[in-house]
Amino acid sequence: MLKKTWKRLFKKAAVRDRNPIKEGAKQELEPENLIFVAKSIDENKAYLEKFFHHSIDLTLYEFESFQGARSLVVYIQEIMNKEVLDRDVLGNFITHSKDQNLSNTALDPKLIKSLLLVSNTLETKVYSEIITELLSGSAVLFVDNVDTAFLVPSRGWEKRAVEEPPSEAVVKGPREGFIESIHVNRSLIRRKLKNNKLVFENIEMGRQSRTSINLAYIVGIVNQEVLGEVRARLSKIDIDAILEAGYIEDYIEDKTFTPVSTVGNTQKPDIVAAKLLEGRVAILCDGTPHVMTVPKLFVEVIQASEDYYNRSLMSSLLRMFRFIALLIAAVLPGFYIALESFHQDMIPTELLLIMTGANLGMPFPSALEAIVMIATFEFLKESGTRLPRAVGSAVNIV
Repeated sequence: MLKKTWKRLFKKAAVRDRNPIKEGAKQELEPENLIFVAKSIDENKAYLEKFFHHSIDLTLYEFESFQGARSLVVYIQEIMNKEVLDRDVLGNFITHSKDQNLSNTALDPKLIKSLLLVSNTLETKVYSEIITELLSGSAVLFVDNVDTAFLVPSRGWEKRAVEEPPSEAVVKGPREGFIESIHVNRSLIRRKLKNNKLVFENIEMGRQSRTSINLAYIVGIVNQEVLGEVRARLSKIDIDAILEAGYIEDYIEDKTFTPVSTVGNTQKPDIVAAKLLEGRVAILCDGTPHVMTVPKLFVEVIQASEDYYNRSLMSSLLRMFRFIALLIAAVLPGFYIALESFHQDMIPTELLLIMTGANLGMPFPSALEAIVMIATFEFLKESGTRLPRAVGSAVNIV
C-alpha cells in the first residue's frame, strides 16, 4: 500500500499526444495534456503565448546567431536572474556560435548545450518539464529546426536577508533564521548537518500554486514508520493552493480540535537540525519561514534551544521555572475561583477581608471576572502584534 502511494505521489504526468505542435490545432492546454516540443520556434512561441494567456510578464526574445540560426529565449520576469541570462547564455551563445557549424539544416543539441555556460542546464522534449521550470524561474532556449528545449537554471527572485526570528530570540546561540526561500532554508540546514545521509525529498502540492514541499530526514536515524505515515498523509492532500505551512499542518496533524498541537513549528535551523538528529521528519514549505517537525512531544513546550548552549545547572533551573509557570497558568485561575466562591474558609482572614473589600459593588461572579481578565490579556497581545507599532504600544498603555 505504501509503495503504491509513493509511486502515485511522485508519478509524472504522462505525455498523451506525441505529435508536434500544429499551429491552430485545437488542444487542451492543461499540464497533464502537454505535448512534445516542435522544431519550429514559431509554433513553440505561439503555444507558450496561448498557454500563458498572453501574460505581460512572459518574455519571448527572438534572435539570430552569427550563422543565422534562429533562436528563442522564454522566461518570466521578476523571478529569474537576467544578468545570468545575458552574460552566460545569450552573450556566450551568440559570440561563440560563429566558430561552430550552426546552420539551419543540421543542429546538434549537444553542441548547443556546450555553448551555454550555466551548470545544470538540462535538455527536454516535453512541455510538462518546460512549464514547471518556467514557473520556477528558469529560462528556456529554443533553436529553430531542433525539437529539443534547453532549460537554463537562472532563478533570481527577491528575498530578504537571513536574520534572527523575532518570535524566537535568544541570548546565547545562533541568531540566523529561516526565510521565505526554500532553497536558502535547505542550505541553512545542510550547513548545520554536513552529512551525506541527510536527504531532501521534493513534492509539488497545490493544483493552482504548485508549491514545493520538501521532506528532510537522516537515513539510519529517522523512524521509518513516521516517515511512511508522513508520506501517506501528504499524498492525500488535494487542495488548490498552499501558501503557508499552516495549510499542511491542518491536514497531517492527528487531531484538529485540540489545544495541544502534534506538529512542531520553528524558524531556527539549529532547532530543526536537533530534531532531525532525534529521528524526526522536517517539512519545509516554499514561501514561508516556518518549518514543521513531526512528531511533536508536549515536553517540547517548555524546552528552548538555549537550554543546550548554557551550563547544565542554569538550563535545568530555567526549565524548572518554565514548568512551574506552566502549572501556575493552568491551575491558578480555577484554584482562585474555587477558593473565593466555595471554600472561603480556607483563605486566611486578613486576605479574605481584602478580597471581599475589593469585590464590593462588583456585580459579576469570580468566574466571569477571571474569564474577562484572560480575554483582556489576549486582546492586548493581539493589539500589540497586529496593529502598527506606534498604535499598538499606545493601545497597550491605555
